[in-house]
Amino acid sequence: MRLARLLPPLALLVAAQPGCLSGSGPCATDGDCGGGDECTRTGECVASGTALRVVLRWTVGGEAPSPTRPEPCAPLAELEVMLHDPGGEPEDYRPVPCALGQVVYDKIPPRFEAVRVLAYSASGRVVDTAEAALEPTGESSVLVDLEP
Repeated sequence: MRLARLLPPLALLVAAQPGCLSGSGPCATDGDCGGGDECTRTGECVASGTALRVVLRWTVGGEAPSPTRPEPCAPLAELEVMLHDPGGEPEDYRPVPCALGQVVYDKIPPRFEAVRVLAYSASGRVVDTAEAALEPTGESSVLVDLEP
C-alpha cells in the first residue's frame, strides 16, 4: 500500500522532466528526446537510426510452434528473453508464451550485444537456454532451438 501512495508523485516528477539528451533518460516518446533522437523501449534516448530491431524465432526440438500449432511447446511452461548488456543489467521479458514461436523487439538501445532465451518447465525449473549475438546495427534475425 505504501508504494501505491508514492507512485503518483513519482509519475508527476518523471512527466515534468524536460527532453533528455542522447544516451540518457528517462523518456516515453521520441518527443521527449532532443535533437531528433529517439526513445527506446527501455526509456532512454539514443541517436536517431542507432536503435536495434530484434526478431527472435524459436523451435522446440526442431519443431516451430505457433498459436495454431502449440504442441511443440508441451514440455515447456514459458520462456524468458534476456537482452544482454556487457556493461550493465540485462533487460528481461517474462513470461513469453512459447506458442508464439517468435517475438519482435524494436527500438532497442545499441548497447545490447546478445539475446538469451531461457525455457522453464511447469515446476519453474530452467530446462534449456540458448544464446545468440546481436548485430551492432540494424536488425538481428535470430533463430534458436530449445531442447527440453
